[in-house]
Amino acid sequence: MPYPRTHTIDNPKLKELLKKKTDLVIEGREISNDIEEISNGNDIIDKEIQALEGKVDLSEFKALAEESTKKMEALMNEATEIQQKIYDKVKAEIDPALGLKYKANRDLIEELENKRNKIGLKIQKIKDKIIPITQQIAKPLLEDEFEDFSDVRLENGEVIIEIFSHLEDWKATRAKKLKEKYLQK
Repeated sequence: MPYPRTHTIDNPKLKELLKKKTDLVIEGREISNDIEEISNGNDIIDKEIQALEGKVDLSEFKALAEESTKKMEALMNEATEIQQKIYDKVKAEIDPALGLKYKANRDLIEELENKRNKIGLKIQKIKDKIIPITQQIAKPLLEDEFEDFSDVRLENGEVIIEIFSHLEDWKATRAKKLKEKYLQK
């Protein structure tokens, strides 16, 4: 008997669950695409910020930094002050909208990832309902103790259950291994 075998099932509840699952998977993939788009935009913004930061003249602070390293007692205080001045100057010369846009995109990515994760949980809950229904429906379709269902899906609006044989899979794997073993000799 050829495997996998497929059977079309008429079960409205299973059909509805599979449709919900499919819709959620599609929604989750769309969110993943949005996340990727925003991340790519943030990469461009980050490169632009780095290019602008590299153009800021900081030579006046280099001398202060070198001088402060000689003063052991005041080292930490001076270094902190210099870092703050540098930050203030860089921040003053770079358009704050870039930083805000970057942060907004980062926050949006986090929000979309959370939304996608919630969809993943909903999908798992639906799968948890689909499996027992499918097991119950597939049981009379199984011809021996080696058969099981491998997939249940919506195809052209119909519920399709795919059945495979553990024994046939094992035989095929065993034959392949034996063939490889004899070819190596």
